[in-house]
Amino acid sequence: MAEALVLSLLFLLGYSIAGYPVLLELLVRLRAGKGRPSPHSGEASRVRHGRWASPPPVQLLMSVYNEAETLPAKLDSLAALRYPGSLQLLVIDDGSTDDSGAIVAATAMPFAVRVIRLESNSGKAVALNTGMQEVDAPVTVLTDARQALDADAVTALVEVLQDPDFGAVSAELIRRDGVAGLYWRLERWLRRREGELWSCVGASGALYAIDSAHYTPLLPDTILDDLEIPMQIARQGYRVGFCTAARVYEAEIADSQELHSKVRTLIGNFQSMSRHPWLLNPWANPLWWQFVSHKTLRLLMPWMCMGITVVSLWQVARTGALAWVLFLVMQIVSYGTALAAQRWPGLRRARPVGALIGALHGFGMLNLAALIAAWRFARGDYSGRWKEQSKREDLIDKI
Repeated sequence: MAEALVLSLLFLLGYSIAGYPVLLELLVRLRAGKGRPSPHSGEASRVRHGRWASPPPVQLLMSVYNEAETLPAKLDSLAALRYPGSLQLLVIDDGSTDDSGAIVAATAMPFAVRVIRLESNSGKAVALNTGMQEVDAPVTVLTDARQALDADAVTALVEVLQDPDFGAVSAELIRRDGVAGLYWRLERWLRRREGELWSCVGASGALYAIDSAHYTPLLPDTILDDLEIPMQIARQGYRVGFCTAARVYEAEIADSQELHSKVRTLIGNFQSMSRHPWLLNPWANPLWWQFVSHKTLRLLMPWMCMGITVVSLWQVARTGALAWVLFLVMQIVSYGTALAAQRWPGLRRARPVGALIGALHGFGMLNLAALIAAWRFARGDYSGRWKEQSKREDLIDKI
């Protein structure tokens, strides 16, 4: 009985870590072998008549809250965009207490700029809903205030949306120094392969584009707009692409910041599934397999690990069998290595075991983030507002 339970948990754990990526890769290669165009690259938009005869007008939409330090560089990045059609920038100032709105209004741009100020900090979901009510362009490009865009990123995104099968498309987020954690490298790989197969499960909040007509208003306090907006579009029968030609750049972040980001993302997954049960319904969610494999099982991984450890402890205490003792020691060493690598990051660069230590660290931190996220979601200790979120994230540093 104990062996069967552990094997079942190990199977689920192995599937969520390696089985899903392997199956995804096999299906992508099978698709490529049949000569089907790869939707993530924009190739699909050139194999059939596009939905627009000329480059369509594009509305850039950006919500900001106290981004006075980052906005000058961001606006420079937007001003350098090379897009053959009409561009407009709409900035929703979500109750900033600094000069964010004034900086945008005072900056000379090569296209029309409009700022709408919300009197109170209501959160990104409210800001995006407010902005989308003002959009009259067929394509909306949503972007955050902190990342720089490649000059041709918007053009590449619109090329994918030329195919009427696509209702949304994500850009590729790149760390400027070329360094990224195991978690993010896997996430980026999965998104690309999902896009090549059929549709991504979500998009990069730093930069993605949608057909404006397919936007579904977000519920107030929504955390993951970049999950819910694309998934609502997929629910309408459209594909969500991943465009490697559209790049957006971000500086490397510290481990503590990456943990903050993981926790917030995983809380958002809990929130989205609780608010939208159709995401877990295989008859209602056209991306059900990808969603459960990519998102849901990730939330269950720490509980699988704890189940394996509890059964191992019980078997060691009950039988004292050498095999169970060694299995338990292996688990303890793995978890201890992950914690040590968090405390001393240099271990992840040590040769010849740095790659293994880095993998254990990435796995351990993902599980820690999932536990923190589950605890905070169960307590209702989260918010879609930047101001409240930043206060709660300070608590993570104490763990």
